Amino acid sequence: MLNSKEIAKRALILADEKKALRKRGRVRLIIAAIAVAAAILAIAAILTLFHLDIELEEEPIPLASPDMVFFPDMESLTVSAGASEALILLENPDGNGCYFIFEIILVGTGEALYVSAPVAPGEKIESVRLTRPLEKGEYKAAFNIRAYAIGGIEEIDAKRSEFILNVN
Repeated sequence: MLNSKEIAKRALILADEKKALRKRGRVRLIIAAIAVAAAILAIAAILTLFHLDIELEEEPIPLASPDMVFFPDMESLTVSAGASEALILLENPDGNGCYFIFEIILVGTGEALYVSAPVAPGEKIESVRLTRPLEKGEYKAAFNIRAYAIGGIEEIDAKRSEFILNVN
């Protein structure tokens, strides 16, 4: 049989062990909480990096490359009779990866009324000087755009569209 002193001593030991277990439990809980917080931060970091990768992939892609050229259209052009200057907007879209040369040709004769110098991407021509003044009337014309590689002399693409040239 145990005397009261031994019972008290064992009670103190049990109490200390109980405190130690509680303390270890709290420590484990704290460690678990830190681990969960670290996991959440790691997931947030991964999601942030993943999101940045998506944004980088979604950065503007050039509108065109030598393999893909965007051409403007022309449906009609009006010029004053006897004038050799015409107001017109000829533009090489900013994202094109090539130079444009614009041509205005009379369809019946093949006569070139206008041929531009090379126009870089993002640049435009706002008026053209025709090779000769035209008499009043309607002329069937062709609008040719030739695309050339930047830094080269190779024609990489072309577009031709017919339109009515009004001279009044």
